[in-house]
Amino acid sequence: MRKKGFYKLYSYIAPNYFRSNVKDNNLIFKIKKNKPNIIIINISGLKQELLAKYILQRINFKCSILCTGAALGFLSGTQAPINSFFDRFYMGWLIRLVYNFKSFYPRIKRSIFLYKLFI
Repeated sequence: MRKKGFYKLYSYIAPNYFRSNVKDNNLIFKIKKNKPNIIIINISGLKQELLAKYILQRINFKCSILCTGAALGFLSGTQAPINSFFDRFYMGWLIRLVYNFKSFYPRIKRSIFLYKLFI
């Protein structure tokens, strides 16, 4: 990583956040202490965006926040395995729905109105 220009790397293992209450004072303390240029958040979707917003509201310096939770989920096997056929035809949502119906059906149902905006 040093060859790429990263000299100081810090990591933080986050607790389980609930969507209704994404707060972490310990994380904010560490961020304010280290003042990183880039923060990478690797937690499940919907929570990572809320955590990023929470962080930005509580720090007083500029930094970039990258939310890459799903990428690591695919590599670790905790996310639905999507093969190249379904990926090529943008059908990953269908595989996720079948793989974890209870979690993804409400998300898809809530986002149907967005489809109408594009038509």
